[in-house]
Amino acid sequence: MNTDLILTVVKLFFGMIILMFLIVLTLKLGANKVSKFQRGKYIKVLEKTPLSKDSNLFLIKLGEEGCIITSSQNNVEVIKKLTKDEIDIIEKEKKALNDEILNMYNNKFENLKNKLNIKK
Repeated sequence: MNTDLILTVVKLFFGMIILMFLIVLTLKLGANKVSKFQRGKYIKVLEKTPLSKDSNLFLIKLGEEGCIITSSQNNVEVIKKLTKDEIDIIEKEKKALNDEILNMYNNKFENLKNKLNIKK
């Protein structure tokens, strides 16, 4: 009877460890899926720049308009409101820069692949 009790406690202990692992795994994977699903729906941080240890400058898109906001430990302040046209220009410039960087990396990768004679 004593060994049955010990065996049951050991099984319970390992079952709890497995359950905790599954909960953590589900939360991590689920958080990624939820954030991808809701990413950029109404509010989108286009850029964040640290000004000091405790303060940041944010470029935020709210619907079709936007604003520039500073935040510190004790204060959040809207510096400037941006029109739809200004936000569109900023988004196009960011996309062009991202595309340029992506093309540069793709070209470097292709050059490296050609030097090593790697085929798909």
